[in-house]
Amino acid sequence: MRILIDTNIIIAALIKNSGAREVILSGKFDLFSPELVIEEVNKYKKLICKKAPYVACYLSLKCEYLWTNDLDFTGIKKVKVINTGELLNLV
Repeated sequence: MRILIDTNIIIAALIKNSGAREVILSGKFDLFSPELVIEEVNKYKKLICKKAPYVACYLSLKCEYLWTNDLDFTGIKKVKVINTGELLNLV
């Protein structure tokens, strides 16, 4: 099966062990993307490198939350983010 893959799927696979990564690495599909994807991934390279260690640690330790005020971490599936204000409400 020939599938065109969007940049956000590639970035998701780079950031964490996910369904996207499993599909890409399965070798069961012929995956294609425009050359523009390289530019887009390079644009987010620093962000990817920044997020990956935190997400990996969060998942391996089976944490309940990732405590950060950095909005770049919101929206990552399987990672619950909590900020300082929210934590103060729990004290």
